[in-house]
Amino acid sequence: AGGVLMLAACVLFWHGQYLVGLAWGWVMTLLDTVDGKLARVTVQSSRCGHVLDHGMDIVHPPFWYVLWGRGLGVDAVAGWPLAILDWTLVAAYLGGRAVEGVFPVLGRCSVFAWRPFDAYVRLVTARRNPCLIILTVATLAGVPAWGYLGVVGWSVFSTALLVLRLVQAAWARLAGAPLASWLHEADAASRYPRAY
Repeated sequence: AGGVLMLAACVLFWHGQYLVGLAWGWVMTLLDTVDGKLARVTVQSSRCGHVLDHGMDIVHPPFWYVLWGRGLGVDAVAGWPLAILDWTLVAAYLGGRAVEGVFPVLGRCSVFAWRPFDAYVRLVTARRNPCLIILTVATLAGVPAWGYLGVVGWSVFSTALLVLRLVQAAWARLAGAPLASWLHEADAASRYPRAY
């Protein structure tokens, strides 16, 4: 069902039917949030379900955003050529995912689990849910083009922040400090309750 809704949102965004596309996108997001919890509660999983869930999560966001931009029916947004915005968005998305993939090479943690600050970054980094909020607010305000521009900008900012954290982690690793998640600290929950 999530896959069908994801594809429906793609088509609707491409045709500029943003409100209906957002509705399907949010329902798909809800199902995506619930499916893992349901699998854990019922103690059921499958390799196919795992691949479909995570594969879809990784692949669809840049398609949604680029198709959103195409649905605007314009050549430029705020003076920026749509093609440049598309490539910038895709590069930022892939760059962020690359940092997430490379970071564990430096130590035994993900980029979002290194320090408490990174736990907060995970909540707002340019992934589907924060970007859907940007697109929804802009569409409800009657400026879907600004939503697209907002997603591009937020993606660039988020990826730049992740690259900075990767550089800081590499520097710490070169200085000899072993990288480990703050979550492994015995008093992590009491020292950083909100991040925990």
